[in-house]
Amino acid sequence: MGFFDLDGVRLMLAKPSGEHDHPGATLSFRVDDIESTHETLVARGVSFDKGPHLIADMGEYELWMAFFKYSEANQLALMSEVDKA
Repeated sequence: MGFFDLDGVRLMLAKPSGEHDHPGATLSFRVDDIESTHETLVARGVSFDKGPHLIADMGEYELWMAFFKYSEANQLALMSEVDKA
């Protein structure tokens, strides 16, 4: 897995894993509080493939994500950078 900062846009590259049967991209939405955003979306009927979980320890912060699909079965995600302090 690799992360690149493209003038403020983060690009993450990784090998497909699990149920991914075709190439694709995951659009991630950065949120301040991933737990409360996840709870709000679940209450509104969004079904998550995987709830909030730690993706990577980035040194100064932890990268957390939660994954869900929209009607075309393409992957979307919530993303949050959680300070370690």
